[in-house]
Amino acid sequence: MKKLFILPIFVANIIASDFIEMSVSLKDCENSFKKYGGKTYSFFGEKEFGNSTFNLKYIDILEDTKKPPMSKDLSVQKLALKYRYRVSQNMQVGLTYLNITDNLMPTDGGEMFGLGLNYKKAKYKFASDFYKVIYDDFSVNQIDFSIAKKFKFGKFKFISKSIFIDNYTNTIFNPKSKIENAKDKYQLFGLMFSKQYKSYFGSIGGFLGNRLFAIMNNGYIVQHHSMEVGNSFAVAFGKKFRNLKVTLKYNQHTSKSLPINNENIKFKMTTLSARYFF
Repeated sequence: MKKLFILPIFVANIIASDFIEMSVSLKDCENSFKKYGGKTYSFFGEKEFGNSTFNLKYIDILEDTKKPPMSKDLSVQKLALKYRYRVSQNMQVGLTYLNITDNLMPTDGGEMFGLGLNYKKAKYKFASDFYKVIYDDFSVNQIDFSIAKKFKFGKFKFISKSIFIDNYTNTIFNPKSKIENAKDKYQLFGLMFSKQYKSYFGSIGGFLGNRLFAIMNNGYIVQHHSMEVGNSFAVAFGKKFRNLKVTLKYNQHTSKSLPINNENIKFKMTTLSARYFF
């Protein structure tokens, strides 16, 4: 029913977009008690009106689970909306909203709200974002800060993420006990390098530090499952053909499932995306 509601939004966004992007991801999962892997499909669009920029992203996740202990396969849908306003030549502010639908996990119905600020000065770009995700029994606050600088040989970007978990009773996950080994605060740091040469482009980077219920990818991804994610790595390569940009990306990380303490879960994901500019 919800997909039928979202369909008109997609059609309107395609008609009005400056670009649209479609992507498909294949995920492989090792050492998990609950899942084998799965597929992710996503749609992303952007439209500018004067000093305003609107973005819409829809994600559909389908994962094969192990039965038992799971009763059925996992199905997740996420809808994200972002609005940005260019205050001046060098400054931009933004608002982000994301909604989660999950057929298995108690974090179903979670909502994320974000507020961001971007500032450019010479070859530097600064960004700061605050996110709040509200679930039934707890909430998550996250503060992001990043600084990027362009060099002749490419661009470096440093990212800091601070995650704070509030009102964390954990009763939605296990009525009789708390999630073992979960923290109230997580801190992680990321470093990215990107380079463009003629019509080719690529990037490589990763994050150091653990994270739980983190917001990633500028607010377009919310990790709403109780998985404590460890160090992560990603690499991407692509080429632009006139109005079409094609990108192939690979990323991996290890994680621990809470509260069952299923450790050393290895995730590997390969994503192919195509962006068309109107």
